[in-house]
Amino acid sequence: MNTTSKHGGPAFPVAFRMNDKQVILEDGISVRDYFAAQAILREFPDHWSINDMAENAYLIADAMLDERAKP
Repeated sequence: MNTTSKHGGPAFPVAFRMNDKQVILEDGISVRDYFAAQAILREFPDHWSINDMAENAYLIADAMLDERAKP
């Protein structure tokens, strides 16, 4: 499986930066990372650690990518 399908590809592929001689295009964050960042905004149980919250945010992101891939 390639990185693009595993992580959903770039979320913001038009990001760029310039140095003194050229424009450098950058992919930005992956769709998976974007989904996880959005998922982390939900409320989690008070007894969960930060690691628990991060792990579950990525589980949510992976489930969203799975749903997105369905026809």
